[in-house]
Amino acid sequence: MQPLIELILLAAAVDGNIDDDECVTILKSLAQNSMIMPISEAQISSVKLHLLERLQSGHSPEGVIKIASLSLNKKSKILSYAIAVEVVLSNGELTKSEIQYLKLHRSILELDPDEVESIHFSAHLRYGFGEFK
Repeated sequence: MQPLIELILLAAAVDGNIDDDECVTILKSLAQNSMIMPISEAQISSVKLHLLERLQSGHSPEGVIKIASLSLNKKSKILSYAIAVEVVLSNGELTKSEIQYLKLHRSILELDPDEVESIHFSAHLRYGFGEFK
């Protein structure tokens, strides 16, 4: 479960900050998914600290995604991307750095383009914005 949460946290942090809306979206998205065992804010904070240590010691976001991809199955990879999209849109804006991160995320995880397009379409309907290209 840690690799999945790391990918979601990376998406939230790519704009330089994990704001309250993003935290709420992360907790809500994880709680609503039957593929994921219940997780507390404290557990997410622990993963966040571990991720921060890795990044500060020289690991790149690309490297974190590659390592995570080794332990995620296809459904978990799609789920990580779908939640990442929700997280980056939750604060009402989509920055260039977030778009770049999402491109990197789906590229490294080799996600099916049709599934990615479906995620984008659904997110655009919910939020009313979002050009992911």
